[in-house]
Amino acid sequence: MLKKTVALVLSFCMLFMLYGCSSEKSTSSYDINSPVKTHPTGVVASNEKFELIWDSSNYSVKLKSLVNGKIWSNIPDGYTGTSSAVQSTININIMNTNSMKQDMVRGYSETAAKGRVSCEQIKNGVKVTYYFDNYLISVPVEYVLREDSIAVSIRTKEVVEGGEYVVLSVNLAPYMCSCENVDTSAYLFVPTGSGALMNVAENADSTRKYSGAVYGEDASRIQPEITIDPEQIYMPCYGVATSNGNALFAIIENAAETAVIEAEAGNSRTDYSCVSSTFYLRGYDSFATTQWIWSYQDLNYVSDDRADNVITVGYYPLYDDMADYNGMAKCYRDYLLKNGGLSKSDVSQTPYSLTFVGGALKTVATGGIPHNVTSVLTSFSSAQKIIDDITNRSGVKPSVQLIGYGNNGIDVGKIAGGYDFIGDFGSKDSRESLEKYCKNNGIDLYTDFDLIRYTESGGGFSYLSDAAKSATLHIAESYLINTPLRDYDKSTVYRFIKKSEIKNATKKLIEFIDDEDVSGVSISSLSNVSYSDFTSIKYGVKGESESIAKNSINSLKKSKHSVAVSAANQYAACVADTVYNSPLTNGDYDVFDEWIPFYQMVFKGSKPIYSSYINLQPDRKMALLSALAGGNGLGFAICDSYDIDLSVSKTFPLYGTVYTDNKQFIVESLENYADYYEAVKNAKIDRFEILSSGVSRTVFDNGVSILVNRTEQSFLSELGELAANSAAWYKN
Repeated sequence: MLKKTVALVLSFCMLFMLYGCSSEKSTSSYDINSPVKTHPTGVVASNEKFELIWDSSNYSVKLKSLVNGKIWSNIPDGYTGTSSAVQSTININIMNTNSMKQDMVRGYSETAAKGRVSCEQIKNGVKVTYYFDNYLISVPVEYVLREDSIAVSIRTKEVVEGGEYVVLSVNLAPYMCSCENVDTSAYLFVPTGSGALMNVAENADSTRKYSGAVYGEDASRIQPEITIDPEQIYMPCYGVATSNGNALFAIIENAAETAVIEAEAGNSRTDYSCVSSTFYLRGYDSFATTQWIWSYQDLNYVSDDRADNVITVGYYPLYDDMADYNGMAKCYRDYLLKNGGLSKSDVSQTPYSLTFVGGALKTVATGGIPHNVTSVLTSFSSAQKIIDDITNRSGVKPSVQLIGYGNNGIDVGKIAGGYDFIGDFGSKDSRESLEKYCKNNGIDLYTDFDLIRYTESGGGFSYLSDAAKSATLHIAESYLINTPLRDYDKSTVYRFIKKSEIKNATKKLIEFIDDEDVSGVSISSLSNVSYSDFTSIKYGVKGESESIAKNSINSLKKSKHSVAVSAANQYAACVADTVYNSPLTNGDYDVFDEWIPFYQMVFKGSKPIYSSYINLQPDRKMALLSALAGGNGLGFAICDSYDIDLSVSKTFPLYGTVYTDNKQFIVESLENYADYYEAVKNAKIDRFEILSSGVSRTVFDNGVSILVNRTEQSFLSELGELAANSAAWYKN
């Protein structure tokens, strides 16, 4: 018992010490007696399409359409209930720096109900300040009318913390995107994986809730509870669509990497469903108490430094034919074309892609001493032979990606694989022969490099001094997950390079691939992993993830190299030439009601997009049909041989990748569906229509439509009976 008590005390002492080791607390003054500024109810900004209205009776901001009179508000228009949740236009999560206790504080109860909301006119809108007097915290929010939307922003440096409480996160306009549950045709859109819809109608499951971090969980922070999340949020957007020809689409336009998207459908206590975003102003790291303690407890250390950025969410009203998830996809694509750098690739899509796994580490013993060696699964010459063989068998050329050809194979090793191709995979001549073969046959070839994760010094980077730091200001270390045990495998520890060095890592990569005459380059990890680095507060809370990845990709493209990404977050997919391993599912969470290929609806037609690896899916037929519905090229992961010692690999699912076991499946898939892809290879998705649950029609902008039945029952379509688990296409 004494050991347990001592361990608990030490854990808390360590937590207090860590918090105190950070920089000084905010010294901003907070005047609890300061008078609030008032503004009369009325129009505060207008243009040809909208009026922005301030309602002083309940401290709400309303966006009124001059097209059809629809009003969107941060308190649902016409709401007469008494729920403090629905009446809260802002919520904050706080921590007491003395007790370390965290609380969620609703804006209505602490500010509006006490008359502690200030409003002042600014250009094209209003600035509303919410005073949480009990905690000596104030949060100013700007509401600005634009030509086609309203921008809701927080300048985090203007947030005031005057006492022992600090702000951890802010839930902004929680009921802006909301509707009543009685609107049984309404739904919420959340961008998990490929995309998902949540019907708002109440059901026997009561309230259905979803929460997901934009661009995935912070990779440099070990999660205290091990969960396997099959899909992350790749796009910072969400929305609500009602049955009366109205929808509101939200785009997180700034500080997206700090956001968590939260959705709640069918809440019978409030009678409303809503989707919103919460922004973290501080990073944190977690500590678990030791095994001596009878009751395990996770302790969070929160960084004292606060992110200095501007949080912005743009809300875009959509009407009539645009008032659904199709209109949201078009709105988002247009936004990315104007503001997100979405570029049209010069690369043409092929019906399928092959991702070759070069090798992986395995442990062997020499003289009784265990050590790691690289097991070669696919040499350069083997890859060339397989490409030639499958092309001859199918009559269709693939797009090709090489992964795991550095010093540790697919396992994390030196940055960028040590900027070298080890001889185990073949001679320089064999690699150049593969490059030449692909070039002469019009095959796009990309070689993958890991620019952010490493386990040892090399390539000019130090294992100690070049590592990113967690919120505790200690080196951030991560582990691969031991899936059967749902625990971290401590033998697979790796670090992240500090973000200030990624530019240098990219520069070294350009020098290397120029010397080696590498045609195309792939940067999978940089395109789909976001992490915090508290060596600088601007990199904390996953800061600068978007700009750093974009800058690296653009630098590679300026050096005349084509760039591919894999399972890419929005910012990387926008500027890359090719996207591999794009999501086919929304994670299949129970809270979701419908699957949609929103990711493909945004990016298809601007660049080649290939699906997640079909041959590694638990249901290959379903994966094929989902790929067809989204217009994806078919993705396959292949190796030439298999090493039984790698059956427990945690880095990559190597099972089912041997070419000889897959070639017939690939050929048959292409025989059945190659004509589909030829018909839509460079076309954009115009509409995705849900004909029945699991049955869809994808209409492309070149007049081609693809019907897909992903159910076990036949469906009567305009082409006649569409068999279970089948597809058909036609052109108008």
